[in-house]
Amino acid sequence: MISWRKDISNLSFWREIRPIVQQEPHRVKVINFGLAWLKARTGSQHSEPWHTGEAPEIILGIPFTEAIDMWSLGCLAASMYLGALLYPGSNQYDMMRYIIETQGQPPDHLLTYGYNTSCFFQRDCNSTTSRWKLKTPDQFHRETGIEPKETRRFKFTSLDQLLHVRVINPDNAADKIAEIHDALMFVAMVKEMLQLDAAQRITPRQVLEHDFISMRHIANIYSFSHYVRSCYDIMGVCQSKAPTSDSESCGLPLQQPLHDHLHRPAESSYSS
Repeated sequence: MISWRKDISNLSFWREIRPIVQQEPHRVKVINFGLAWLKARTGSQHSEPWHTGEAPEIILGIPFTEAIDMWSLGCLAASMYLGALLYPGSNQYDMMRYIIETQGQPPDHLLTYGYNTSCFFQRDCNSTTSRWKLKTPDQFHRETGIEPKETRRFKFTSLDQLLHVRVINPDNAADKIAEIHDALMFVAMVKEMLQLDAAQRITPRQVLEHDFISMRHIANIYSFSHYVRSCYDIMGVCQSKAPTSDSESCGLPLQQPLHDHLHRPAESSYSS
C-alpha cells in the first residue's frame, strides 16, 4: 500500500482504476484507456457501461468530475488491503446497497439531483431524516427482473472496521506502534477518498500531502522500527521507477517528484 506515490494527470481521468497482476513490485501502471475522458467531456452519461468501483455519482446519474477516479482509487486501496473487493456488486443496485450499508445513504441533495435515483430509491414520506429510501432487494427484483445477490467477502457497517481485518502483533514494540499508527492513517485516508459527496472527496494533491503518504506520523521511530525503514525503502524503489521523461509518461507532463512529499526522519535517525 505504501507504493502509490503519483498524482493524477490534470489532462484526463480514467473512470476505471483496477488492479492487475504484474512482475514489477511497487510500480503503478494505468492501462485500458478505452474509458478515459478528457476533463472537457465531464458530465452525466447515462448509457456508459458500469464497472465495480463506480462512484455514487455515476450510479445515480449525476454530472461528474475527475473525483470519480479518487473514488475508484479508494476502492482499489481498500481492496488491496482486504485481499478482496470492497464493493463487488454484480449490478449497480447491489453496489449502492453495499455502499449504504457501509457508509450510509448519499445526502438528499445528491439523490434528488440524480437522473437514475428512482431506479434504486423510492420517496419516503414517513422519514424525518431523508426524502428517499433504498428499494428492498425484493422490490428491485420485481421491478427489474434482476436478482440482487450477496457477493461480499467482508460485510462492514463502517469503514472503520477495516482496522479489525488484520492482526497487528509484531515482536518489536516499535514495529507494533508504527503498524497501528499506519493502519489508522491508511483508513483515515481511504475514508476521505470515499466521501459520498464528490465535492467533499480528497483531491490527488491532498492525497500526496496526507500523513499516510508523507509518513510524518512514523518518521520519528525510523531508527527503532524495521517496518518504518522498509516503508522508506519501498518509497525509494517507487521514486527510482518513476518516469523521467515525457516519453515514459505517455507524453503527459511530469508531476512533482515524489520525494518532495516525504517527511524525512532527522539525519541522526538514519544511523543504526
